[in-house]
Amino acid sequence: MKTLKLCLSALLLFSALVYLTSCKDDDNSTPGVSLEGTLWTEISNVSTGCDDPNENENETSTCTATDCSTVMLSGGILTSKDIQGGVTETTTGTYTILGNGKLKVTIDGFTQEVMYTISGNLLTVVIDSPFGGCTSTTVYTSN
Repeated sequence: MKTLKLCLSALLLFSALVYLTSCKDDDNSTPGVSLEGTLWTEISNVSTGCDDPNENENETSTCTATDCSTVMLSGGILTSKDIQGGVTETTTGTYTILGNGKLKVTIDGFTQEVMYTISGNLLTVVIDSPFGGCTSTTVYTSN
């Protein structure tokens, strides 16, 4: 589940943090914070509807020097950093903004569409996982 969560989080973060080169994100955001070019820091993650009920979770996060998850989208490249116990894992992928609050994200050869909304300085990303049946809703704040 940890690898799946990391991959899903990376997909969400990468697809949500890419710098926008058009105004397509305007339909799903409030003025002030751009999807692209903003460093997004995870503050919560809720997984529901998992095939294995033990994988359902509701977590809140506080970013520290030893534990933190961030995502940045820029120029079609998604970069996700996950620090756990002081160990940093960086994942990169690509994204395409499809409009109407949708992104197509590709990481490690796996492509998936994800939904996102921006409200104020909060980015909410929803992913329906084909692995384990989970729906993951992750909320990020801009730095």
